Amino acid sequence: MLEALLSLLLISACLGCLAQCLTGFIQGYNTLLQKRELKAQMRLALSHMLYDLEKSNFLIITKKKECDKITFIKHTPSGTILEKATYEQDSQNVAMPRIYKEQQPITPGYSSCPIGIRFYCRPLSTSPNNQTYLLRLEGRTPALKNPLIIATAVRLNGFLENNGNE
Repeated sequence: MLEALLSLLLISACLGCLAQCLTGFIQGYNTLLQKRELKAQMRLALSHMLYDLEKSNFLIITKKKECDKITFIKHTPSGTILEKATYEQDSQNVAMPRIYKEQQPITPGYSSCPIGIRFYCRPLSTSPNNQTYLLRLEGRTPALKNPLIIATAVRLNGFLENNGNE
């Protein structure tokens, strides 16, 4: 009787340890999946922005509340606008913002996990003829303690105009 009780206690302790290890593995795997999804969405948003930036020769940065709004413009030397692309953030959802291009989302609200991506654009120089600026994307998921950041310095063919606050 005593051996059966000790065996049952030992088996339940082993099963408890196994369940704890399995729970830790599942949480780690979920964090890994969320981080991969976040990286993929950030790369997608950055590729959209860099594609439009590559074609443009003029940039307007405006700030609306806490969010940046970037307008890439390609124009002829005479000033005729050929192409225009505007990127802005969802100012309604500050915790998990989305990025929009021409009012169409390029980052999902919720895919397999809640994702929030915020972008910033700042000139690297205070010179009025500055053509180089920093484009920074900051992504968050509930599983990550710190935000994931992708930043790149880019250069325009034209010039940069910073309109400040809207």
